[in-house]
Amino acid sequence: MGRRVNEAVVTGQLSSDEGGSVARATRAALLLGATGLSVGFGLAFVLLKGDLTAYLTANVLSARARAFLLGLGGAVSLLAVAGGGLYLWLKRREPAAATSLLLQVARRLSPLCVIGFVPLLFHWQIWQSRELTFLSLVAITALTFEAALRTCLAAGPLPVERAFYQRLSSVEGSGLRHRARTPSWPLWIVVACAAGYVAHFAYYTLAFHWGVHSSFDLALEDNLLWNVSHFSHEFFRSTPIFGPHGSHFSHHATFFAYVIAPFYALHPGAGTLLFIQALLMGAAAVPLFLFARLHVPAAAACLIAVCYLMYPPLHGANLYEFHYLPLGTFFLLTTLYALESGRDRLAIVAVILTLSVREDVAAGLSIWGLYLLLTGRRPRVGLALAILGLVYFVLMKMVLMPLYGHGESFTDMFKGLIPQGENSFGGVLKTVVGNPAYTLGTLLDQGKLTYLLLLLVPLAFLPARRSLALLFVLPGFLFTLLSTGYGPLINIHFQYTANWTVYLFVAMVLTLRQYDRHKLTAALGALTVAILATSYQYGAVLQHNTSYGGGIPYHFGVNDVDRQRRQSMDAILKVLPPRAKVVGSGFVIPQVSSRPDAYTMTIGVFDGDYLVFPTEPQDFIVNERQTVTGLLSSNTFGVVLIQPPFALARRGHPTDQNQTLLSRWR
Repeated sequence: MGRRVNEAVVTGQLSSDEGGSVARATRAALLLGATGLSVGFGLAFVLLKGDLTAYLTANVLSARARAFLLGLGGAVSLLAVAGGGLYLWLKRREPAAATSLLLQVARRLSPLCVIGFVPLLFHWQIWQSRELTFLSLVAITALTFEAALRTCLAAGPLPVERAFYQRLSSVEGSGLRHRARTPSWPLWIVVACAAGYVAHFAYYTLAFHWGVHSSFDLALEDNLLWNVSHFSHEFFRSTPIFGPHGSHFSHHATFFAYVIAPFYALHPGAGTLLFIQALLMGAAAVPLFLFARLHVPAAAACLIAVCYLMYPPLHGANLYEFHYLPLGTFFLLTTLYALESGRDRLAIVAVILTLSVREDVAAGLSIWGLYLLLTGRRPRVGLALAILGLVYFVLMKMVLMPLYGHGESFTDMFKGLIPQGENSFGGVLKTVVGNPAYTLGTLLDQGKLTYLLLLLVPLAFLPARRSLALLFVLPGFLFTLLSTGYGPLINIHFQYTANWTVYLFVAMVLTLRQYDRHKLTAALGALTVAILATSYQYGAVLQHNTSYGGGIPYHFGVNDVDRQRRQSMDAILKVLPPRAKVVGSGFVIPQVSSRPDAYTMTIGVFDGDYLVFPTEPQDFIVNERQTVTGLLSSNTFGVVLIQPPFALARRGHPTDQNQTLLSRWR
């Protein structure tokens, strides 16, 4: 047959049927060869002994190992092509049908073409400090898998598959079809996974705090809640950051503290806040599922909600102390679901709670409002909501909050965009609108590019595939990307990722709702690959070696050192009066902040009566060691208790133990 085809090609007499058979056979051979090569490489990477780091980072591999890698890849590729050729030879009397079936088989097997990449994605040691390379590899793998899945699904089931499906359908009968119409299992899977998330993050964040590792941000929120729940005479009093006088309202309008206060009063302490944070961040998967189910099949909505729980930027925000910003995710999603499903009473409650969380969370209501308005879903409600969110944000951020401070708070994060002579976020917006060329220059930064990839690659770029995405990236653009020189705003291990997470997942749902069944399945396949790889590398569930809480590598669980630190701190707390005015070092202050007055040593001693500080020089931060040394050397404070790795001193106490500590620090 081969000679007849060649002659026909030369003479120009090749029939359309034979020409089509040759083309199909060629495409099948290429697909089978590429798939086989990838499978061979995947097997080789698994079977190769030793560390692959040197090979992937410096192309260093022994000649024998390299020959094994290339040989196994080539052998599997040739085997796949040869198997296809053998089949065509056996079916040479029916070339059209044979080549069509072979091409269909090759297309059905094409998703295996990413196997060669998979083993490389799950070596966390290799990719530390190589974010761009890793994220590019994940993106290539996920997008290739999506394209291959679409090819696979478009090919249709093979005869053997079709027979299997028919037999399965006949065995299950109408009961399966009934369950397919009204599935309840996706919701229960989401609830179970959300509960697992809450248990996981509540345990590890509480263990981190129990081992005396938590720091300043947790202390200021704990002290704020203590004063709110005890009806302090000063509004939003938080002494770790302001000292004896000052209101945290000058920084953030977190009226949600009054919602939390009754629960906090039942068990006062920073641990209660950590549990509430894990609970609300994990529970947000449920309203996300309910919203997604309005737009995509329940099974797809289930997968989206589970991917939310595995999203690395969510984990980073959860591990970094306690903050109100990530709590807003639950209420924003509940608001959107209630509005889309016509549950207006629930929507009213959710809107009020959203407004209470924080002033910038309230701005998110404007995004929902504009979405409802622009898409025509509920234009009147959308317009009202957009106005409400914007007015509330401007009123709080630019009018009321500055009354409790000296101008707007945190404007230094955007100082590169503030016009000369101004000191407000409004000035930032003037630069963005009036000088876009300069603004663009501040955005073209490698750190910001990496940050965007860390946000979008885990979602296989799905949120960015629709023009409406420009609306949903607005909060992240305004509150993080516009920053100049403030690293935490463009770091996935801080709370600021909440300015992206909720909006990106909603944008992703709205992208997926436009896809047909095959395209939706392929996109969800790409999402699964991307979220698994990135969550393994940067998340806090699949492995614990690369997780951070803020800028510090996160310590998971409890070991002997943690037990010693806990015992030492408990001994000090027994001596310390519950309402004493205490000054604590940076990593001690959350342990003593559940009281009216708890000051942070790096900010000031003020009228503190007690000092709680480390006994080891390396545990001090910033100016703490100089401060304690000065206070003990001048006999202003006398050491009450030395319980390594911590010590307690009191103002006016006898100083006979002071030299014991001072001599350790010389």
